[in-house]
Order: sequence, then C-alpha cells, then structure tokens
Amino acid sequence: MLMGFASEIHAQSRLTPASALTAKYKIKYRYYINKLLHQNDADFYYFAFEIRPSFHGESFCFYNIQKEEVVYRIAQRSIYYTNSNMINNNDSDKKKKKEIFPNSNNIEVTEYRCPLSKDIAKHFKQLFEAATISSSVLAKRFGCDGIMYQIYSGNLWSAECWSPDERTNCGKLVRILEEITEYTKENKPKEIEKMIPEVDELCKTFEALYPEDLVNENRINY
Repeated sequence: MLMGFASEIHAQSRLTPASALTAKYKIKYRYYINKLLHQNDADFYYFAFEIRPSFHGESFCFYNIQKEEVVYRIAQRSIYYTNSNMINNNDSDKKKKKEIFPNSNNIEVTEYRCPLSKDIAKHFKQLFEAATISSSVLAKRFGCDGIMYQIYSGNLWSAECWSPDERTNCGKLVRILEEITEYTKENKPKEIEKMIPEVDELCKTFEALYPEDLVNENRINY
C-alpha cells in the first residue's frame, strides 16, 4: 500500500504546497514578481497562476471578479536574471538597494485582457481549489526542464509543480494554464468556455485524491 502511494506521488499526480518564501533571495525575487506582475491589483484572487521559466520572462494570470475578465501579464525578459545582482546580494546596505531596485523599471510588461463570465470562471476556481487541497509535500518537485507553475486558490492556498510530464495530472493542469494564457492573448472567451468539460474532469480527478479525513467535510466556499 505504501509503495503504491509513493509511486502515485512520484508520478506527479499531485502538486506540491508552495514553498515558504523564507530565503532572502526568494523574498527579494517575490518583491519583483509582485511589483511588476501582481501590481497590487487585487487583495483576493478568485483564481490565479504564475509561470516562471528559468531563462525567459515570467508571467502572471488572474481572474478579476469585479470586471469579469481574465488578466494576463508577461515580462518581456527574465525578472530574475535582470535583477539577479539584487536578488542574490545579502548586503543590507540601503544605498545599494536604492541603486539596484530601479532596474525593475527597465523590464517591459505586456498585459492582455479577455472577458469571461463568473459562471464560467467558477469552473476554473473549483479546479484550482481541488488541485491545491490535494497537494502534498511528498509530491515530486522536479520536472523535465526549468519552468515553475504556481497556482493560487484565493489568497490562502497555493501549490506548484515544475515542468511535469504532460501525461500526468499536473501535466494536464499545465496544459490548461497554457491554454488560458493563449486564449486570453487572442481575446477568445468562447475558446476558454470550450475548455469546461476538460476542466471539470480534471477537477474530479484531483478531488479523488483528497485525504480521507476531508472527504466527508464540506468544501470551504469563497
């Protein structure tokens, strides 16, 4: 039984709970991600996700429930490498920080918006919720190349995966994330709506992975 469970986890059937951002370089990196991509645009994300390649521009996508639209922002070059001197510098000298922080202003961020009704967005919210609830610290962290995917379900839950095999649950989720970004860039809400059967099916798959003690509890609604 234990061997079967370990095999399932290794196969990237689940995401990993997002790592605590305690390392100094991660806190600094998060500063730039928030400043350039999140932009303090919302205190609560109905659903949202980040895509962070190792060498290319990071991106962030979220649903604006007030305006009923998907917002997608992508940096035109790597935020991490553009600001690597600051991110990896442990010197607390304030003068140096003031000199290096403005580098972020040199990174162009392109924004796309696509209308999407709340009724349709609810399906994606439920998928993100199921994927985060079913995440496990035992899940395989490393993937095929260097792209980190992090999803948000509200502001309380967040989980991630790194370049999963496309045949796995995490791989199917990544495909959905990529389709959302493409259709948002092309302003094709109807194409996003067509994804609902695939989204609902994957949601049920993640829900089936819930720990047994959660199965009979009511899901928290936000």
